Amino acid sequence: MVAHSYFLFHVPLARIGGGALIADVQAVANKVAQMASQQQTDEEILAGAPDEFLDPIMSTLMTDPVILPSSHTTIDRSTIARLAASYFSFTV
Repeated sequence: MVAHSYFLFHVPLARIGGGALIADVQAVANKVAQMASQQQTDEEILAGAPDEFLDPIMSTLMTDPVILPSSHTTIDRSTIARLAASYFSFTV
């Protein structure tokens, strides 16, 4: 992977005179690797979560669960907000 990313970014940047951007590209690559590692950790944690902690629509771990008054279903507040925003954006 290191050799692959070297030829994808460093060599072309050096050829076009953008050698100063190499540090910026490396910083972005490091941030992407960090985010990928965090996502893998989050997925491992999620895999062990009980079903009642998962949002029934998005299958994500609920961080702000809300019980709907009509159906008594528990859904994450962010899911409700996304659904409402989506619904109202199409009806306007």
